[in-house]
Amino acid sequence: MVKYIADVYAGGEKGFFMISHRWLKRIPLVLFACLALIFILTACGPGTDEGADAGEIAVPVQVQQVVRGDVARILRFTGDIEAQADVRVFSQIPDRILKLKIDEGDEVKAGEILAVIRSSALKESVSQARGGLDAAKANVEGLKDLLARQERLRASGVIPEATIEATRNQLAAAQAQTRQLEAATGLANLRKTDAIVRAPISGIIGRLFLKIGDFAGPGIPICTVVQMERVKVSFDVPETEFLLVRRDMAVDVRLRALPEKTFSGRVTSVSPTIDLMSRTARVEVSLDNSEQILKPGMLAEVWIEVDRHMNVIRVPFDALLLDPRPDGMGYRAFVVKNGTAEERKLEVGYRDNGNVEVTGGLKEGEQIVIEGKHLLQNGNRVRILDADEKAETEIEPAPGKQEQPAENEEAGDVK
Repeated sequence: MVKYIADVYAGGEKGFFMISHRWLKRIPLVLFACLALIFILTACGPGTDEGADAGEIAVPVQVQQVVRGDVARILRFTGDIEAQADVRVFSQIPDRILKLKIDEGDEVKAGEILAVIRSSALKESVSQARGGLDAAKANVEGLKDLLARQERLRASGVIPEATIEATRNQLAAAQAQTRQLEAATGLANLRKTDAIVRAPISGIIGRLFLKIGDFAGPGIPICTVVQMERVKVSFDVPETEFLLVRRDMAVDVRLRALPEKTFSGRVTSVSPTIDLMSRTARVEVSLDNSEQILKPGMLAEVWIEVDRHMNVIRVPFDALLLDPRPDGMGYRAFVVKNGTAEERKLEVGYRDNGNVEVTGGLKEGEQIVIEGKHLLQNGNRVRILDADEKAETEIEPAPGKQEQPAENEEAGDVK
């Protein structure tokens, strides 16, 4: 710059015009560069709303019309299938099994022989008791004869009265001993019959714990006999729901082993007290099992309907998304209006059989998104698919927050 000023002063008017002429030649190049920069910035800048709308991809979804219907409050509990009667069979005498006449699954009648226990010691005790009884009876007969002779001789004064009285006492003692031995013999015979193990009730052999040659005894079960014409399910109910469950309420029972079947039953027993440790009460449900489908030990899920709301707004529960809120976890969903997805905050009530009651946020007749909901954000354009099309395979999820479907919530009151 200093050199430029010096040149101007040195050259005078001539020098000034020479320098100005040199800069004028560069003006077109500078203007061209500025115009190019403006063009680039304009091209790279954000477009208009019309251009964005024209280039936005419509998200494929499936919808369902919001309707009214009934929704019940259903309590769910789990428990094990149990036989109506389940009796363990024991041997009354401690010894080894000689014969076993049953196998698991066999049907038996009450009194039928199940097993025979070795009873050699019992036979000896019976023989010993009989021998003692025979000896006692012989002693009684001898004392009777002696007493009769003594009474005949008493008239002649040969036998004193004291001798006769002593004989009478000996006879009474011998007779008492005979009765005692008779009872012992009967008990020995009875114990001998204990070697034969019989079915206490009619039913089916559930489990067989021992085999031939094993040691059986009063504390060692041989088998179980179960009655399965009716079965029961026992479960614990929290005290918060205890007052909602009453005797004779209808229930539905579902099994993981048979998910396609539903069995009907009734509440037959409700505990009158609540356990202080678990704060639960025991409830028992009875079911008909005449077809022998239900097996003891199966895991069962019990559904009890305790209330029902009639003619309310209801939607598929799978259409809901989890919605974290300051006061807890809520629910939201998307409805389609004029080809655009509109997010709604929902208030929900009861849930049953895949449907949920909506108490706020939806109106009857609106179209709620049931497939493709996790791809949506508020304001997205949508394309409604036919029922046989799959929304999830049409487009990849849009970047941004991940939607959380509510498929894993429990049935019942989902408020």
